[in-house]
Amino acid sequence: MRTFALSVVTKLSALALVLIGQVSAAQAPQLPDQARPGQFSGFTPCAQQQVYGAKTRPAECGTLVVAENREKPNGRLIALPVVRLPAASPDGRDPIIRLSGGPGGTNLHHPIQSMDLLSRYDVLMLGYRGVDNQQSLSCPEIKRAALLPNPLSPQARAGVAEATRACAARLNGQGIDLTRYRMVDVIEDYEVLRRALGHQRFNLFSSSYGTRVAQYYSRLYPTSVARSVQVAVNPPGRFQWSPKINHDIMVEYGKLCAQDRFCSSRTDNLTDDVLAVLNRNDLRWNGKMIDMDRVLVAAFIMLMSTDRSVQFFDVVLDARDGDTEGLYKLAGVYDQMVNHTVWGDLYSKGGVDFVDVNIEEFQRNRRTTRHRLGSPLGLIYSSGITSWPLQPAPEGFDRAVVDSTETLLINGNLDMSTPLQPIAAELLEFLPNGHLVALKHFGHGDIRSPRLADQLGRQITAFYDDGSVRDDAIKFREINFNTGAGR
Repeated sequence: MRTFALSVVTKLSALALVLIGQVSAAQAPQLPDQARPGQFSGFTPCAQQQVYGAKTRPAECGTLVVAENREKPNGRLIALPVVRLPAASPDGRDPIIRLSGGPGGTNLHHPIQSMDLLSRYDVLMLGYRGVDNQQSLSCPEIKRAALLPNPLSPQARAGVAEATRACAARLNGQGIDLTRYRMVDVIEDYEVLRRALGHQRFNLFSSSYGTRVAQYYSRLYPTSVARSVQVAVNPPGRFQWSPKINHDIMVEYGKLCAQDRFCSSRTDNLTDDVLAVLNRNDLRWNGKMIDMDRVLVAAFIMLMSTDRSVQFFDVVLDARDGDTEGLYKLAGVYDQMVNHTVWGDLYSKGGVDFVDVNIEEFQRNRRTTRHRLGSPLGLIYSSGITSWPLQPAPEGFDRAVVDSTETLLINGNLDMSTPLQPIAAELLEFLPNGHLVALKHFGHGDIRSPRLADQLGRQITAFYDDGSVRDDAIKFREINFNTGAGR
């Protein structure tokens, strides 16, 4: 029995929290006495420290009060946590705003790409409304329904839809206006913070879902944004994972495997072998039936990172050869994803691309077959989305438009979550001052790896300093199919 199989669920559960988003670990602030919109408490030293690799930085914390509905300033108020990492040598540069991934996860406690960046720039993180405020859009109803066996079955997905309606009704009954938890509302929160702190402009540093917020920010408030760095980029309309692109990336892994001595010694056709195992429904471990629906969603999460993809392939090929322990434990990643997602926030923000979608057709095209991976995470994600009170994007925000903001886009060519192809085809041409750094053999989670942060950090810092794009950023990495785990 391989060591990797014994530890897979612990390692990969941690990965799920990084890639999908994680619930804030901080205590959500309470509204101060006689609170009013725009009120800011001021910064004080706080115990938490932001981690970069093995390094830490002291942080300062404050509380910002915003109106839930800005058309009703005397209505319900929200208290949002603010974290500042002060520059080691401040020189008056525009501070950097951190916009993290998700939706459905916190905007706090995320590593910063470069310690060099922190030497000259203040970095600010404002909690996302819907997650980091005291009354979040948490939906235990959805979690219970999604954790039932065979979650991709029609019966289970119908249960998730019903649970979603129940959660929305409960939150509405508590006086929460679910129409005011959109991306544009997040941007307005940052504008309130900018005015409260007296800054003329922000630099934006975004990743994954946060890149969409950054794109909208530049369109809504172009004079408030200096420069924008977007890592793992999500263009408008792309909260729907593409089955075709997913399969194309699987095929590319198959080609890389065929060129690798170790991988090609284990399989004649990696893509076919993986799909064959994922389509089985008779696999057991220690007499326990393996829930392959859970495995399918976990597989998609694993395939967001090249390092984890290699470990995933190892587990699948073990299962093909009769060792199913790793596959059984892999299903636990699904449970971690469900438990650590704030589902109401996920739907309030991500639902913007589903307003006019035929959900039955959408789901039919995303099922996994012997010939294609499909989009298993898209299946579970879409199960309840039309049961939520979805809000359309502002007029014209369903597509990219010309944006003159100085913008640096960084993306991997093996990124299943925010693939490279739509960025080049649908976004870059609208950025006259934009530059795309395409990283070969990088996935969604690899770009933020601490072991790559120094090189990319220099690129990012140089761009914020003077808008330059350096030539020394990593653009290629070898994929090691022989993880050595247990060997």
